[in-house]
Amino acid sequence: QDKLAEMNRKLKEETEASVEERNRLIAERDRVQREVETQKVAMAAMEAEKVQ
Repeated sequence: QDKLAEMNRKLKEETEASVEERNRLIAERDRVQREVETQKVAMAAMEAEKVQ
């Protein structure tokens, strides 16, 4: 019974760690997406200036 409780505790710790890792990766992905969008807007603005 103690061994089962220990395994459950370890599993819970690993799950919490993976949630933190997943959240970090999601935040990183969102940051990169924002940078890409910003670059697209900047490039479009530069193209628009060239046309004028």
